[in-house]
Amino acid sequence: MLYFNTLFVKIIYNLILNIIKFLTPAIRPIFRELITRLEPLSDFTPLGIEKVFSGLLEEKGLKLSQLAQPVRVALTGRTVSPGIYEVMEILGKERTLARLKKALEGIERLS
Repeated sequence: MLYFNTLFVKIIYNLILNIIKFLTPAIRPIFRELITRLEPLSDFTPLGIEKVFSGLLEEKGLKLSQLAQPVRVALTGRTVSPGIYEVMEILGKERTLARLKKALEGIERLS
């Protein structure tokens, strides 16, 4: 039982650290724009998602890691996962948007 409790505490601790590090007020407008662009996307495949990311990154002058890491944390709670476009496809459009919106709400509440 002690191992389980220690493991649980470690998981929660890492989750909180990831949220603090990556889900900051600075990412809020980018998340809003990403959600706006993903909502009408009919081609919710890695290729379609990548096009949305590429356009947003180019417009905002960001590197992929500056968007992918916060999105990854919002979707999985972790900083390591399979490719972000594949994760989003597997989660599906509805679940992806719901998690991004929930993360955005959390950022706004903490700001």
